[in-house]
Amino acid sequence: MGSPQGLFFLGVAGYALTSKNDFGFMGGFLMVGILVAFLAGLGAIFFEIPPLSLTVLAMFVLLMSGLILYQTSDIIRGGEANNILWLPSPST
Repeated sequence: MGSPQGLFFLGVAGYALTSKNDFGFMGGFLMVGILVAFLAGLGAIFFEIPPLSLTVLAMFVLLMSGLILYQTSDIIRGGEANNILWLPSPST
C-alpha cells in the first residue's frame, strides 16, 4: 500500500494525463500565490498566530497540488524542453 502523499500525487498527475485541458493558464496564479503564501508564512513566524500558520499550511497544500497539475500538463503538452528535469532521480 502506498503512502497517502504518493497516492495523492498519482491522482493529480493522472488527472492531468487523462484530462484534455491545458493547465498552462495557472502559471501566473501559482507564482503569485506561492509568493503570498511565503510572505504569510513569514508573518506567521514573526507574529506567532497559530490560525495563520494553519492557513499558510492549507495554502501551500493547495498551491503545490496546482503546481503538480501545471507541471505535469506542461510535460505532456511538450512545453518542457529539458527532459532531464522530469526524469526520476537516481536515488529513488
